[in-house]
Amino acid sequence: MSGERTEKPTQQKLKQARDKGQFPAAKELVNALQFLVLVFLITRSAQVWFTDIERGFQAALRPAFRAEWTASDLIHYSQGLVVSAFLPLGITAALLFIATVAFQMGVTNFGLHLGALAPDFSRLNPLSRLKQITKQNLPQALQALVLMLLLLWIVHSMAMAQLPTLLTLTLSSARTALGVLGELLASVLWKSAIVLLFVGLVQGFRQRMSYEKGLRMSKEEIRREMKDSDGDPHIKARVRRLRRELLRKRMMQDVPTATAIIVNPTHYAVAIRYDPKTMASPKVVAKGRNYLAARIREIAREHNVMIVENPPLARALYGSVEVGQDIPPDFYRAIAEVLAYVYRISGHRNIPG
Repeated sequence: MSGERTEKPTQQKLKQARDKGQFPAAKELVNALQFLVLVFLITRSAQVWFTDIERGFQAALRPAFRAEWTASDLIHYSQGLVVSAFLPLGITAALLFIATVAFQMGVTNFGLHLGALAPDFSRLNPLSRLKQITKQNLPQALQALVLMLLLLWIVHSMAMAQLPTLLTLTLSSARTALGVLGELLASVLWKSAIVLLFVGLVQGFRQRMSYEKGLRMSKEEIRREMKDSDGDPHIKARVRRLRRELLRKRMMQDVPTATAIIVNPTHYAVAIRYDPKTMASPKVVAKGRNYLAARIREIAREHNVMIVENPPLARALYGSVEVGQDIPPDFYRAIAEVLAYVYRISGHRNIPG
């Protein structure tokens, strides 16, 4: 049936959806990439961060027991502690924000719609929210539950594998224990990030398929869109411009094959071709005015095509004969004189009569 939406969305349909702020949702993929970047930043900077905090505390506590400890000293060392503790966090947050924006732009093919950020108070309707929970959030909740159980299994299995080592930490120094726990935590985070990335890729693929399915069109919609596009003045203008560019390119390619270029010295140029063996009558292969005329003359000189000045004939041919058309019989006498002149100058013996 023509009303069934079985056809893939056209480029115009996709553009309309993007203009409305409708992009393929890939929240799980973006979240997984966020977590992956966060794990990378944490594992790369955690040791340096803790070392800086430790040094800050040491620098602040050493003079704390001296008699000359003043309020200005307290402010100075407090500022140092704040910088040591929160500057790396600020840098991490900034990098994570930049990565999030980049990932979001990437999954939506650089799509951004400010209208989608406007408040929608219909979301506050409890009935509509209840429908969303039953239709969308319930499957997502089940998926989150399965994912949480999988992550808990990863943590449990790794903890059990490292249980002998963990039991000996009570006999180790605090620095050694923290190092072992840090390595275990980093391993858990990396494996969790890989699992989340896999889930995000699967969900991203499914959501893109669902997005395209939701934009499918019926054959009738495609026919109507094509009809509307044909009547669009912008599309018509673009088609005409492309046709002119194609014709102009083809003309410039045919100029070297011309027999002669008939010109009005500055404004008009008409390239004609005639081969008595294969053609019944001469043909116009290119014509132009002003800039195009100058370009035709330039190409003709590059390929040693004869240029003949005949202003009345050049203007008449330009106005009455289109490119690719045979020259009408009314011009035969004038064209024969031009060709005779060309053949005489170029040394041809067979002058058309």
